[in-house]
Amino acid sequence: MELIVLGHIIGDFYLQTKFIAEKKKEHLGLLILHSFLYCIPVIMAVVVIGNNKIESYLVFSILLFLTHLAVDKIKSMLDKRGRYAGIIFLGDQVIHLLLLVILLRILGINIQDTSWVYKYLEKIEIVAITAILVCWKPAAIFVSII
Repeated sequence: MELIVLGHIIGDFYLQTKFIAEKKKEHLGLLILHSFLYCIPVIMAVVVIGNNKIESYLVFSILLFLTHLAVDKIKSMLDKRGRYAGIIFLGDQVIHLLLLVILLRILGINIQDTSWVYKYLEKIEIVAITAILVCWKPAAIFVSII
């Protein structure tokens, strides 16, 4: 699961340019582009550590794209500059992660700790990389909001 969270952080923060972040509220095409780019590292993580049929991954990919698009569209309709901006930001992240877990469970996608990835990276290393990336960009965004 650590690798999937890392994929989420990369997709939602590092593959989203400042331009896309600012303009996706007004331009559906940019929101679609962001949702597509978001899915790439998450799907890669799921495929690398999963042990499932291709059909499961295809359904997961489509549902991940659609749920991310829907959550970000709803978020874009909320006032993110008001006194609830920090709550909206955190809520958005919690919802995305919960939906990830729900999709994996509903689709029966098995995540294995025995994946070849774990022969080269320890879980603690993946957690450390994720923590560094969270501190670098998402935390900076959160601090600027509050």
